[in-house]
Amino acid sequence: MARVNLTRRFDFVASHALAGMEAGHICARPHAHNYGLEVTLAPVDELINGLVVDPARLAVDVRAVIDQVKARALNDIQDPAPWAQKLAGQPTLENLALYFWHALAFLSNSAEFRLVGLRVYQDMALCAEVTG
Repeated sequence: MARVNLTRRFDFVASHALAGMEAGHICARPHAHNYGLEVTLAPVDELINGLVVDPARLAVDVRAVIDQVKARALNDIQDPAPWAQKLAGQPTLENLALYFWHALAFLSNSAEFRLVGLRVYQDMALCAEVTG
């Protein structure tokens, strides 16, 4: 039987600097990127009223997490969670994707839907994807 997932995209800007880069590398100094976050949900069972999730509800939940990093220096994240500390220590695109995966894990606590994947785009040129 065919299954349907729902993916919603969110855009934000954040800055970072990466440790361990060669001298003169652009990523070694503070700089900003335009990011896109795509969050994909799947129904646990049947669609309710023809929906995986109410898109407005999803937007509120995801934007609350994005607000923790939006328009900020990722190196300066002040969250004690291990995945947040890893992001602050080395804010790569891959670590940002893992940060969102863990921070949005509560979406899988629903009886109606679960988080099945997400993608984080950096300037539309790079993408890190997490699935599970």
